[in-house]
Amino acid sequence: MPNTLETISSHLPILETIAEQFGPAPFWETPAIDRDHPYWGKAQVATPRDTRMLFVSGPSRNGNHVIHSMMDNHPALLSLPGEDSFLAKFFLDLNDDPDAAVANLRSRDNIDYILLHTGRGINKWQELWKLSQSGTPTDKVIWSGTQQEGKGYVTDYQDTIIPVDYPAYLKRLQDLAQAIREAPSFMDVFWYYLDALSYLNGQRSEQAAYGRLLVGSGMRSEMAFVFERTDNTYCIAPLRPFDTYYYSFAKGRFKTTEVEKDVLKEAWEHWWHKSVDYLIMKQRYPERFCLINFNHAISDTEETSREVCRFLGIPFNESCLTPTTLGVMTKGNSSFPKGEQARGTFYKSGMKRKLDPEYWPADCAPLWDIMSRVTI
Repeated sequence: MPNTLETISSHLPILETIAEQFGPAPFWETPAIDRDHPYWGKAQVATPRDTRMLFVSGPSRNGNHVIHSMMDNHPALLSLPGEDSFLAKFFLDLNDDPDAAVANLRSRDNIDYILLHTGRGINKWQELWKLSQSGTPTDKVIWSGTQQEGKGYVTDYQDTIIPVDYPAYLKRLQDLAQAIREAPSFMDVFWYYLDALSYLNGQRSEQAAYGRLLVGSGMRSEMAFVFERTDNTYCIAPLRPFDTYYYSFAKGRFKTTEVEKDVLKEAWEHWWHKSVDYLIMKQRYPERFCLINFNHAISDTEETSREVCRFLGIPFNESCLTPTTLGVMTKGNSSFPKGEQARGTFYKSGMKRKLDPEYWPADCAPLWDIMSRVTI
């Protein structure tokens, strides 16, 4: 049974010492920028103060696509065809060379630079648009749950090619090219980009409760940056127990379903420090950060989605009970392929593969106990 927002609020004091309990944190890297420079301050021109922004972003392989597809068709929210990597890839560039990254945004080719960041080296939305126009059989396309590690991907969901309005998105970006080039802050650039991103949905809503939306995995440093510079940004983030996370990680990254020492060690490092980071974000921004128990989202979808809607301040809608992307029913993005009977369902098979407790690291059970208290 999912926790209520009120129950979670009563448990928040346990997060006050989370970093001390489970090792040095936060682990996210802060880009090497001059934080006192106005360019790294708040947005100045790009968005009205009352425009709210929503991240759908938990750690990778924790159920981001479950939550994205759960909320996709809600009439009070914007809808996106999947995860976009512009912000995450730009932050990687900042870590390498901040001056060069900013110079690219201010160059005459700034839109080309942005487009190649949408899919980590590929123009993801153009490639998805081409797929939707080509008639390529859906079962011939790699999706995000099975792509090669470190490589970009075009489709987020298994056997599902989403028809996107790439021409409208591209035109909006091109119309904003000069504004991006001359933006007084990166936050202005970011808001401009999110405005263009919403054009991928051919039925773009001007009345959405959240006027900006970004979907992506593991954006801890990026969200820390944005949250520090806004008062109207929110996040819904799934967290998954390590016992089932292990198999998703091992299958997706190493193509194995066996318990192997090296794989177990790497899986734990990924799960542990990212989970702690998200708990720290919840502790810092308790009213703007909503953590969702992956098991509850799958096993009690209606009650979970009702609490998510309460957090967002929007009415519950029956559309939350059917996974979709831009209104198209999906089959999820599990690294374990599913048959057609899984389309339009929140299947529970991901909860059945559980790592035997004899393999759990020492901190696993106490950390998950805390996580289970502060997640819906």
